[in-house]
Amino acid sequence: GRATRRDLELEPGILPRGVVVDEMTQDGVAGVLVDFEGYLKVKSDSGGRFAAPYAVPPAALERIRVSHPDYDIVTYVKQAIFDPSQIRLGMTRGEGRVAGRLTHLVAGELPGQARVGLHLDMGGGRFELRREILIPTTEAFRFERLHGGRYILSVDFPGTDLPGRRRDVHVFSTDEVWV
Repeated sequence: GRATRRDLELEPGILPRGVVVDEMTQDGVAGVLVDFEGYLKVKSDSGGRFAAPYAVPPAALERIRVSHPDYDIVTYVKQAIFDPSQIRLGMTRGEGRVAGRLTHLVAGELPGQARVGLHLDMGGGRFELRREILIPTTEAFRFERLHGGRYILSVDFPGTDLPGRRRDVHVFSTDEVWV
């Protein structure tokens, strides 16, 4: 074989850390999953603080997704972050509720678990996932503190060949909608 020498310039990594807050109260939110473009996933502590356990490339800050069962999923795209050690991310929620229970439409038993999601209509045929939970199919589900709007409720059964289901749901300010 023939050896080839190449000089590579490595980009210095960063150690992102910061806090996730409720946009209304400015209190820290515990248990938020902070995903840095797939390079790193961390959870916020009881005060909403998070810290990377290892360095990641600066490109990890180009798309930051924060999720928590009680809040809307938010994706920050190409935000101006001047100091990666002082990131502040806000989470939002409204006053509406959607609740329901799964019933089977075909003969046979439902599988053990279902993934239930709410996708907000962003207009122009675009829907954005705002909430998602995994539940036992024998239990009711409930999404609290939703913003008003048109949502698509989706249900699928991970690990099975069963088809997923979708349904339109309209939430108006403080409504409680049962499906």
